[in-house]
Amino acid sequence: MRTPMMTGCLLAAACLWSGAAVAQPDPFAAWEASQRGAPALPGAPAVGPVSPLTAGTWTGGFGGSFAFTSAKNDLPEGGSASNATLFTRMAPEVGFFVARGLEVAFAPGIVVQRLDRGDDGDTTDVAWLLEAKVRYHLPVGQRLSLIGGLGMGGYFGGASRSVRITELLEDGTPQARKISESTDTAGFALSGQAGAGYFFEPRFQLRLTVDVHWLVGNERIDSGDESLSTSTTHAGLGAALMYFF
Repeated sequence: MRTPMMTGCLLAAACLWSGAAVAQPDPFAAWEASQRGAPALPGAPAVGPVSPLTAGTWTGGFGGSFAFTSAKNDLPEGGSASNATLFTRMAPEVGFFVARGLEVAFAPGIVVQRLDRGDDGDTTDVAWLLEAKVRYHLPVGQRLSLIGGLGMGGYFGGASRSVRITELLEDGTPQARKISESTDTAGFALSGQAGAGYFFEPRFQLRLTVDVHWLVGNERIDSGDESLSTSTTHAGLGAALMYFF
């Protein structure tokens, strides 16, 4: 008597569990159904702002990073100088979703950072940064998604250095003095980010992320053939406002 009864209970529980599993909403289902003109699938959420995360969607917007910087650069007289200061990156961005939640993007921007020159004080390095990015968006609701991504590119720009030169006076006596020289900078850039995106309007997304940037390159003094290495690590916060179309 108990065996048939227990078997029936197990079968009923299995059916209920199976039905609940099938009813789990797909955050992309309603959008795809609306694009085909078909009714939404049972259990899928209503059409909402998460829908643009599907393949074929373009994005455009503007973002920036504000970071704490650890920098190291070689000095012309030998040795190196290390410092910690602020780093700013501002860039427009264009992206395209190649698959559900998978975005590729291109961002040309400007990088501004302070570099320690040892006894000669600090200088400001301004460079153009060209970066390609790959991100994955994981929806956790109709408006909210988690974001993780990597970027790779290069930078080029300029700064200034104080260079010591030796001149001969009229009586033939050598005299050393410092002059300010312009420099050219160029190198490789790598970045990573993790954070979240929130659709406060159906096509507008606000992104807040933790960003890490690594820049490794060389600095060349215009008046000479000397090339000095530079490396910087930036860890800070990023924010972007994106439009989906």
